[in-house]
Amino acid sequence: MSRALVPGSALVVGLGRSGVAVASMLSKRGTNVAVTDDDGARLDAYTGAAAALDRDTATARLGDFGTVVVSPGVACTDPLLVAAAGAGLQVISEFALAARFVEVPLIAITGTNGKSTTVSLLARMFEEAGRTALAAGNIGRPLSSVAGLEADHIVAEVSSFQLEWPGDLSPDVVCLLNIGSDHLDRHRDLATYRRTKLDLFRGPRPPRLAVISETADDDIVSVAEASGAELWRFGRTGAAGASAVLADIDERRLYPSRGAPIELSGPWPRAAHDLDNAAAAAAIALALGVSQQAVARGCERFEPLEHRLALVARGGGLSFWDDSKATNPDAALASVEAFEGPVVLLVGGDDKGADLSPLATAAARIKGAVAFGAARERLEGVFGGGSNFYRVETLEDAFERAVEMAEAGDAVLLAPACSSLDQFVDYAERGRRFAELAAKWAESGV
Repeated sequence: MSRALVPGSALVVGLGRSGVAVASMLSKRGTNVAVTDDDGARLDAYTGAAAALDRDTATARLGDFGTVVVSPGVACTDPLLVAAAGAGLQVISEFALAARFVEVPLIAITGTNGKSTTVSLLARMFEEAGRTALAAGNIGRPLSSVAGLEADHIVAEVSSFQLEWPGDLSPDVVCLLNIGSDHLDRHRDLATYRRTKLDLFRGPRPPRLAVISETADDDIVSVAEASGAELWRFGRTGAAGASAVLADIDERRLYPSRGAPIELSGPWPRAAHDLDNAAAAAAIALALGVSQQAVARGCERFEPLEHRLALVARGGGLSFWDDSKATNPDAALASVEAFEGPVVLLVGGDDKGADLSPLATAAARIKGAVAFGAARERLEGVFGGGSNFYRVETLEDAFERAVEMAEAGDAVLLAPACSSLDQFVDYAERGRRFAELAAKWAESGV
């Protein structure tokens, strides 16, 4: 990409990891950069090369900048961004701006659930094929920090927050895993949330490859086909067409439409939704020329990510499972469906305005549930109360109730269906706390 695409002057809004990374990237490329954040402590702690401006000063000086770069933590309704757009400034997300300077094929993977796992697994498949792949984006490493680095591929997790200001974002490969109800506290409605995801297919330069689920609705199929990309499908039902990878959880195989079945001989995947992620990653890898052997080795040697249906303790006849990353109802339901035996479910947190009704299906499959946090009253309505349901305030209270309810042979599952931000810094802190409680209980048996 031409370095002429570096803005002459830019204001970076938001000083999380992405904001700090893009400010550094732009400063090194000769841009006159300023940064701002509505968190005064974060602004005071900033030590980069850019000038730090408080919000009032940044708003007053908007005319000094040609571009406003948005961190994913800043909503599109933020008054500073609204003012910048109204003044005719270029407003663009950190991810979209960084993508201009990626000089290798950029693979963008989005969806409501499974993004991190699919990104990490695909990177592993490339590694097994002898190719270098950098995982970046919403998975934790900002795209700005790897733009310009040498690699064969960059595999990026892209959230809806990173797509609110897409600019001229045009990835080489786009994969949409699924769309459910999530982040409706940030996006105006489900239609807006869907549109941000589908915008990945609509860049000014069409993607080379588009990968979608075989169960994708007509609107998603239409948008993917209209992109002009080579289209691959993935799924489990066997009706995906000529370019596809289908999965069978019972046989533990992937069935590419081009080639022999791929045996999954390792301990992963253990659940149907994991197999969907494996099929999606395999579709991308095979379409880009990775061998079936490398795909199989990638699955065999893949280590599941933390807080994604991880067994964290056993004791007293109980098993304890941390799926704190299940931050929406569809993810929590998929987690429950991974178990054949009795499950006691810990669910709750900040529901983000999501439709919680899919959890009613989970209610019919579990032994009992304990709801905690800000969403506990809404969850009581979904689960219907009764003797196998408790409503408490904290995760600690929920854990205590859950082990009282559980019997030998049961699984105690943290699959919250909600974000953690009402009580924790993030889902990882919530998962670690659950694991601490489980380890202590398993050791003592009480």
